[in-house]
Formats: sequence, structure tokens, C-alpha cells
Amino acid sequence: MGYIFASAGLVTSVFYLLIILFSKENHTNKWFLILFIVLLNLSLLPVLFIQSPWFSPLWINASFGLLWGPALYFYVVSLLRKKMNYKFLLFHCLPFLIYYSLAVFFHSDVLPGPPDNMGPHSQGVNDTSKIIFSIIQSISLFGYSVYTLIILNKHERNIQDHFSYKDVYLTIRWSYGIIISFVSAYLCVMLVEQIIGKHLHFLIGDIQMVLIASFVYILGYLGIRQQPVYLSVMDELDDSEVVESNAKEEDSFCKEKYVRNKLSEDVKEEYKCKLLAFMEKEKPYLQTKLSIADLSDSLEIPKHFISQIINDSLGQTFYSFINSYRVKEVKKRIQDDEQDKYTLLAIAFDSGFNSKSGFNNNFKLETGMTPFEFRGKIKNTKTAS
Repeated sequence: MGYIFASAGLVTSVFYLLIILFSKENHTNKWFLILFIVLLNLSLLPVLFIQSPWFSPLWINASFGLLWGPALYFYVVSLLRKKMNYKFLLFHCLPFLIYYSLAVFFHSDVLPGPPDNMGPHSQGVNDTSKIIFSIIQSISLFGYSVYTLIILNKHERNIQDHFSYKDVYLTIRWSYGIIISFVSAYLCVMLVEQIIGKHLHFLIGDIQMVLIASFVYILGYLGIRQQPVYLSVMDELDDSEVVESNAKEEDSFCKEKYVRNKLSEDVKEEYKCKLLAFMEKEKPYLQTKLSIADLSDSLEIPKHFISQIINDSLGQTFYSFINSYRVKEVKKRIQDDEQDKYTLLAIAFDSGFNSKSGFNNNFKLETGMTPFEFRGKIKNTKTAS
């Protein structure tokens, strides 16, 4: 079974790699995705070619697993930032370089051999070396995964300050599942291998191949569809960049930085009134994919000032601020008898929501009821009166 899945994984990988390589996009994340898929495939190669006289597992060994964590981390970060710091790239590769050098160039038995079929020919690796390597690899993968999840969580909060909607490719929510399931599966296999690996090493090897081939397929499919999401003002703007605007008192505090400059109370109140009046009159929230940049262009107020007013003066994020207006619009339409012919979802989409889940979640958060319960309550009130 392991042989079959390893073959399927390699064929799928070649297909994905060709698509990615010949794609028109030339973003940095493209190359980190290729790197991660290649690293996963290095775990499949020994299963297929271990009997080949020209193939030596010594050169493709378990040490490549120490690059899984860094590759996954750099792939996710490359999706979120235009500029990346490669200053310490060698540092991230240091554990791999040490183990690979010891195994290949110094022929030291420091890596586990079978059942993972990724170690050197020598069977002299003692249990202590296997345990030490397993611990180091687990710490590496777990540590990078946790840090990557922290970055994704920060990105999710960043989205709420920039966009009025969410979707799976904007939030990169699929990567949460990939990271958590990959690490969980790896740790489970490692634990089982340490407990019963000596007795069921063939079964453990087959399970490893099934899991790796599955992740190659899923990651390749999602990675091809995913486009970079660059949100951070800190990454997009230079510290010396000045935002041009006709707003009052611009010269005093209009440098566009990620660290927000403080508005004077008078100007803050002026901007707040201008914002709220615009929301009531123009109803920009009816635009399904409204962003803070769109609002900034319409009001001629820098984005970070709008964000500061919404966060500090109104106690909301841009996401919650816009969707609160959409909820009010839905409530207003539900109470209109002429809207009874429309479904709740049709009303929601017409009010600016772009998904059923986003509509239900925001509506319940604002009203404490589901849209269906609210409509039922309105109908009962009308019937009673």
C-alpha cells in the first residue's frame, strides 16, 4: 500500500510542480510552495527506489524532515508579506545541515533507519539516537507550526482592520487545517512508531506514505489556487512616505505608518462626523467587497486615521463597523412587508453580505438572534397587533 501511495504522490507532485513552474505569477510564495512539495517528495522517493542499485537512501535521509517546519513557515509568511527578511535563513537550516553532514559526509549513525525507509544503509543506529532525532524533529515542526499559527492569527486581526468581508483565500483559513492536521498526524505517527514500531514497522511505513501523499495532493491543490494577500501597511510603506491629502491639519501628522499617529480631539471629531454622515447618506456598506482603502478614497481621509477613529472612538474594527450597518439594513428590510417575498439570504446579499456564514454570524452577534428567529418575532408582533 505504501508503494502505491508513494507512486501516486510523486505523480501528483510532478503534475502540480509543472503547473506552478509554468504559471505566469512570479511571487516569492511560488518558490516556497515548490520547496515544500519537493521536501515532502523526498520522503517518498526511498520507498520507490530503495531496491534500485543506483539509488542510495544515504543521500536522501530523514534529516530533510528538519526543513518541513521552516519551509512551511516561509511559505505562509511569503503569502502575507511583500518583503521578507532572509538574513537568518541559514540559521533556520542549521539543524538540517548538522544532521545531514553527520550522516552523509561523516557517516555517523545519528538518523533513524527503517521503518521510515529514509535512513542510511547502516542498521547500527541505537535507540538513543533515534529518540534524540525524533525529539529534535518534533520540536522543530511543532515550534514552527505554532509560530506560523500566531502569524496567521495576527493576519486575521489585520483583515478586520482592512476589509468588511472574509473568504477562505483572504484569511488563508485553509492553512490552519493544513498545519494542525499535518503536525498532529506527524506527532501521532512518531508516538506510535516509538511504542510499537519495532513490531509493526511495515504498517507504520505505509501510514507515513499515505499521509505524506495526501498532504502533497491537498497542499498542491490549495497552493495553486491561493494568491498572495499583502495587507500590512508596515510592509507596503516606507517610513519616510508621506500620504497626500486635502484633509485639515495634514502637515502635522499625515505620515502613513503602521504605528498610528494621534489625532487631536477636534480633528478626530470632525473626521468621525464626516465618516458617520457618509455611511448614512451614501451607504457604502452595500458594496460586497468594501475595504478601508475604498472608504479612504471616498472620504479623502488617510486609512490609518479612519482606522484610528473606528478603533478608538467607536470601539470597533473596520469589519465589525461595516457589518453592523449591514445588519441594520437587513433588519430594516425584514420589517418591510414588501420584502416578505424575498428569502433571508437574498436580503442579506442585497444588503452587502457576501456569504451565508458571515451573514448569520454577524446578525447573531448584533441582535442575539438568528435571522430566522428575528423574522419570526417580527411576524408574530405584526400578527398580535
